[in-house]
Amino acid sequence: MRLELPVRNVNRTVGTMLGSLLTRRFGAAGLPEGTIDLTFAGSAGQSFGAFLPPGITLRLLGDANDYLAKGLSGGIITARPDPAAPFAAEHNVIAGNVIGYGATGGAMFLRGVVGERFCVRNSGATAVVEGAGDHALEYMTGGVAAILGRPAATWPRVCLAGTAYVLDLDPALVNTEMVDVETLAGTGPEHERSSARSVGGTCR
Repeated sequence: MRLELPVRNVNRTVGTMLGSLLTRRFGAAGLPEGTIDLTFAGSAGQSFGAFLPPGITLRLLGDANDYLAKGLSGGIITARPDPAAPFAAEHNVIAGNVIGYGATGGAMFLRGVVGERFCVRNSGATAVVEGAGDHALEYMTGGVAAILGRPAATWPRVCLAGTAYVLDLDPALVNTEMVDVETLAGTGPEHERSSARSVGGTCR
């Protein structure tokens, strides 16, 4: 099923009731990827795509409020500015705070910057974003996150497991009692970037 729909910031938890119906009928395994593919244009309210199960893809052309992909549990969410937007996405906010909170599976791909507490308590989702605010990845217990720009001033105080790739990370900003910091080397010096990799499953 493919649909294109408008969305406004008064529309909260878009996709959650649909996901609930799908899970009740097909169980936690959901449906094959791409079975239901919905594209929304506009500004989404809080909790866009919350608890989205496998089989549902939500695409947002515009921006979103807080809690996008909260509890994501297998679905796919993409967000990017409207194609007519005059600004550079990598330098502007696409979604608010606490994006991907408590996600357990699935993936989110965000063309732009998000606010504070990105992927807090992520335990299994894959997330890609072009910049994040303070306290990103705190209490992350699994999954993979890639932050491709604009490093924040504050990095995880507590990070139990999972892997994060952060462009141009300053290791001095990381709590090395909780996070192992490694460097990724490409084919030359111009490709060297820093990554933060959390300790596998335990705190030190």
